[in-house]
Amino acid sequence: EEGEAIEHSWVTRAIENSQKKVEGRNFDIRKQLLEYDDVANEQRKVIYDQRNTLMATDDISETVTAARAA
Repeated sequence: EEGEAIEHSWVTRAIENSQKKVEGRNFDIRKQLLEYDDVANEQRKVIYDQRNTLMATDDISETVTAARAA
């Protein structure tokens, strides 16, 4: 009847299977995002290391020339 809960082992199993699939997919998405974030963090570290080196150097002309040539 209307407003009554649907109860059947097939329905329950189908819902559980669907939830497991969605949870697995969401886990894979989070895992992939974490991998991308790790790459971005490594790139950020390199850039900040280069920036700090430049800021600590009195004459950056050689470094800039080398960077342009690369």
